[in-house]
Formats: sequence, structure tokens, C-alpha cells
Amino acid sequence: MRRIISIDLEKDLKLMIRLQAAVLILIVPFAYLFYLPVAERFAHPAAVLLQPMGTGLRVLEILFLLLMILFSLVLHELVHALLFFLFSPRHTRITIGISYGFAYAGAPHVLFQKWSYLIIGMGPALLISAACIALLILLPDQAASPIFTVALINASGSVGDYYVTYRVLRAPRGVLVKDTGTKFSVYTD
Repeated sequence: MRRIISIDLEKDLKLMIRLQAAVLILIVPFAYLFYLPVAERFAHPAAVLLQPMGTGLRVLEILFLLLMILFSLVLHELVHALLFFLFSPRHTRITIGISYGFAYAGAPHVLFQKWSYLIIGMGPALLISAACIALLILLPDQAASPIFTVALINASGSVGDYYVTYRVLRAPRGVLVKDTGTKFSVYTD
């Protein structure tokens, strides 16, 4: 087996900087995307994000939003971990952690088929975004700010997943993908 793609997020500082810049750029279009379900109720995306939650104490609201950011990161990686588990052989060790400012999940000892890995890679961005859109439609205005925050952080923070998905999609048929969480490789015969 020959490795045709190798990405090490802990060692490739230029890639990390480009991905972090992409997060900042993607926040704006994703803010408008998640604003659409509540556009009739709020004047603009910032109004949803800054919507008071009714506690009257701004400090508590800011702390709650920070908790929502942490929650979205943990939820995102747990969804990855669940998908790794579902597509892996029994007794596979799944890793979850934080390294150099990004959270990760991986299955370091498993080679995944291309389409299985695409589901694992894009699963959290798609599933959490869909759930947040449904909740924004169904729940009252007071719930909009934390849900909007989770949706925005999840979707824009998935930039590493988008990049890896792009690289896997461009790989030839029949490749196998290995993801340790911080290192990613694609192999072919």
C-alpha cells in the first residue's frame, strides 16, 4: 500500500493558519444561513446571536454562550467518535482530545473505505446543522441565541472536515483513509 496524501495538523503550521483564517471567513455566510429560519423574528443575524435570554444578567448570558461554544466543540467530536465507532470493527479504540487549539476524534488503527470516511468526516457538520435549523424553527425566540451559537460554531469550525473531505473526494477510487485525529492519510494499492 502506498500513501498518496498525508496531513499532519500538529506539524503543518501554514495549513493550520489557513484553516483558522477560513473559520473566520466562513462565519459570515454561515451566520446568514442559520439566520434564514428565524428571519421573520429577528432583524439580522447579530440580533439572533445577541438576543437576551431573559436572565437580565449579561455576565451570565455571556458565560452561557461560552458554554454553548464549548458544548458545540464537544458535541461535534462526539458525533465523529460515534461515526468512527459505527464504521469500525469491534473493539476499535477511538481517541478524542485537544491539540494546538483544535479538538479532534480519531480511530488511529483503522483504515476506512472512501465513502465511509466521507460520512464520518461530514457527519457532524451536516447532522448538527440540520438539528439546529430544526430547533431554530420549532423553539421560541429565547432559545435562538444558544442554538444559533452552536450552529455557527459547529458549521464554521468544521473547516478542517471540509478540507479533508475535499482531499478525499479528489482521491482515486478504492482508496483507504486513516485518521488518528491529528494526522490524516490516504492510501492506495
